[in-house]
Amino acid sequence: ADLPRSSPASRVPPRPPVRTAAGFARVDSHMEFWFEVAAKLVTYAALLLLLGALGVQWLLLPRVRRQASMSGGPIESTEAAEAATHRLALRCAGVLALGLLLRAVAHTVAAFGLTEAWTAENLTLIALESQWGEGWQQQMLAAVALVATALLGLVQPVGRVATALVAVAFCFLVPMLGHAAGE
Repeated sequence: ADLPRSSPASRVPPRPPVRTAAGFARVDSHMEFWFEVAAKLVTYAALLLLLGALGVQWLLLPRVRRQASMSGGPIESTEAAEAATHRLALRCAGVLALGLLLRAVAHTVAAFGLTEAWTAENLTLIALESQWGEGWQQQMLAAVALVATALLGLVQPVGRVATALVAVAFCFLVPMLGHAAGE
């Protein structure tokens, strides 16, 4: 889509696609491509593992606890498992936030190239001033909220509930970035 001249993102220089002999567009540098792939892999793997940990915590462990209490088995083991799954969720939330930081850098690399991407001006332009950055900021805010609520969940049960709710909200923010955001 064409950007209006007044848009800060209009300062991003257009990069013509490099064509192969068959006429297909290819990535300028294999390093840029793999950097973006790695950033997405970290982000989505952390999100899937986070959702899995929360699913175990909220769907499986209550049934196991109920079964243990009905059969007279030890409930302490389910409490330990719940604490362990929440610690896993906390770690995944932190990795998710790191993955989103890597995505901002990877997107800057895609726009400016590997050598020009590391300036504060270019990173700010992509992460804070572009249309892509609007969706990224929402996701980053949710990731920070995930870390905060997961930390709270280590000491207060309400933090565990909040972590699950923020994780669900984050899932709704995933399509707000990239091609899925559309207009």
